[in-house]
Amino acid sequence: MSDKKPGADTPVILYDEYCNLCSATVKFVLRNDPRGKFSFLGLRSGKRKKWYPLSVNEGAFKSVILVENGEKYYRSGAVLRIFRRLRFPVNLLYGFVLVPRFIRDPLYNRIAKNRFRWFGRREAPLEVAPRWKDRFMDS
Repeated sequence: MSDKKPGADTPVILYDEYCNLCSATVKFVLRNDPRGKFSFLGLRSGKRKKWYPLSVNEGAFKSVILVENGEKYYRSGAVLRIFRRLRFPVNLLYGFVLVPRFIRDPLYNRIAKNRFRWFGRREAPLEVAPRWKDRFMDS
């Protein structure tokens, strides 16, 4: 991918590239996004710092972040918006948007807080298959 920041028409998933759960989620999205709607960028990458500066309040490293049409979405809201764009039947999971955020986000936060303990930590960033390299903005 080029060094140019993606346009408003390219949704970008910011993820913790050292988190096993996050890496598994990225692989899940890649398998269920055959049209390549999403690009990916590691939260610790230099390009993320340049293109998408995050404040401490934004929960950097504790949340998947979806940047879509210039807006940032966090936690369960980001995950559900991602599901909505994936192929059937995964896109049906978007129906959980009917569950109020005050219920969804605490559950998301609990998983995020314990993700390293439950799923482990990677020693190196996710290594991606050559067919998907162009979807990763920091490769």
